[in-house]
Amino acid sequence: MSGVLDYIHWLKIIHRDIKPNNIIVSPDSSLVKLIDFGTARDLAHSADLITQVGTETYSTPERLSMTEGSVLSPATDVYALAQNVYFMLRLICYKRQKCFIAFLINS
Repeated sequence: MSGVLDYIHWLKIIHRDIKPNNIIVSPDSSLVKLIDFGTARDLAHSADLITQVGTETYSTPERLSMTEGSVLSPATDVYALAQNVYFMLRLICYKRQKCFIAFLINS
């Protein structure tokens, strides 16, 4: 997934709505796709970036408090991806009832 973000950011595109529903994994886990580019914007048109879009749970703090003149960067997508990883680890730990990572996160 980080390769996908690297590629779209190289194209100067910011997704702005990275969440579990927008990440598709093939049955054999060999292919990961990022979908739903409806809220994506070209970084060259920064005026469009201040519009509140996406899912708050995976939003960066600065995106939640956007004001006139605020600018988002590709770091917004990276933060959202990290939020997704955290969510998935917590879900895996919850299903297994034992998880060293959950212990580290909660301590």
